[in-house]
Amino acid sequence: MKKKSLGFFVLMIGALASCLTNDVVNPKVQFKNDTTSISQFLKDNNLPATKTPQGVWYSFDTEGFGIYPVLTDSIRISYRAKLIPSMAQVDSSSGLTVLLSSVISGWQNALPRFPTGSKGKLYIPSGLAFGEALHYNIPPNSNLLYEITLISVKGSHYTSDTTAINSYINLISDSLSTNKITLRRDVSGIRYSYDQLYNSATPELSKSINVSYTGKVLNSKTFFAKVADTTLVLKDQITAWKLIMPKITVGTNVTIYVPSGYGYGSEFAPRQTVGNSNIVYQIKLNKVY
Repeated sequence: MKKKSLGFFVLMIGALASCLTNDVVNPKVQFKNDTTSISQFLKDNNLPATKTPQGVWYSFDTEGFGIYPVLTDSIRISYRAKLIPSMAQVDSSSGLTVLLSSVISGWQNALPRFPTGSKGKLYIPSGLAFGEALHYNIPPNSNLLYEITLISVKGSHYTSDTTAINSYINLISDSLSTNKITLRRDVSGIRYSYDQLYNSATPELSKSINVSYTGKVLNSKTFFAKVADTTLVLKDQITAWKLIMPKITVGTNVTIYVPSGYGYGSEFAPRQTVGNSNIVYQIKLNKVY
């Protein structure tokens, strides 16, 4: 009896091992297959998109002028979710308010790259969406396309950024006063100052600009950028530049105190900086093309 019992358990263990081998999805294999499938879908439909290091693709229909969200923020978003590649709609909302830290990994990876007000698309592998779980109308192991509008962002991070900037400005207030420099505040809350406005051209977002500039992290003495006579397309620059530079005329020197949400957010830190850095840019506008 003991031998039969032992044999029975060996057979059961073998059967269980077979089930694990044949039926349980290997996450690494699934992710590789998902990535290949989404990449082919984008290629077949001639859809340009940028891939995050985590493996989510995203693209903009319209890029907004608001702040970048961080994981601790509450976001309000409208969306439609579709299966890839069938494009069957499986979910939608005209205005969902949720903590960014509480949503699927694909949103957490991609949305910190979206300025508030942006409309765009997220292409999310199943492992960064709902995985093997059946989620309402979404089948297991589904790759998803989200068509999204980031309506608003609310949280304490922007407040802490502006508090830090205001503290820094208080430290240099005597120097500003001595040099008769008046600080201004954009409707977005961004602080900036300039030497004088000349009777000359101001740039539109679609224009190219020639600038000389320096950039440093707030309270740092080290420049991470020091550039002379470079030509840039204004619409491709950080949000703070897009908001402030159209107010500036050729020949003017401007200083912009950039909260991280209007700069590089948590995802696009330039060299010698880290994510969520507040930045001070000093820019001379040389030409507008």
